[in-house]
Amino acid sequence: MVVATFSKYSKQNLMIAIVVCIGAIIVCIHDGYYNQDFINKHTIDDQIDSVLAFNKYSPPVFAVFAILAAIRYYVVGSYKVVADKEAIEIDGKLTIKYDDIESLNKTYFDVKGKGYFILKYKSSDGSLKDLKISKKRYDGTSELLETIVSKIS
Repeated sequence: MVVATFSKYSKQNLMIAIVVCIGAIIVCIHDGYYNQDFINKHTIDDQIDSVLAFNKYSPPVFAVFAILAAIRYYVVGSYKVVADKEAIEIDGKLTIKYDDIESLNKTYFDVKGKGYFILKYKSSDGSLKDLKISKKRYDGTSELLETIVSKIS
């Protein structure tokens, strides 16, 4: 059995987004509410300018983005492709039996910047569908591809 887990690169990007949003919240709250020099500099005739308005009103937006990124991080943590003796299971939602695979296009698998292969398979309703499995989304795709090739050959 071969398992290709969700990409560490993508998980790290989500963590970076969370940290940046939290940092932006801290800076904006500090400058918008507590840094009196900043407040005085950006207040003209008792009217706040756009910079101070941004610092006062943007923290809730950054908080929403941080929460959404955290939810996404939690959800994608369980994403994986499992290739066993009988079939391929994608993210626990889709199962494709090896007998249902019509073709495998690995033209762009070793191309720098691309790194994906496409499975054309027959779905349960009889129609042909494509499934793109990318190195950017999953780690361990080389072993997964080898396993799929050995099973359908």
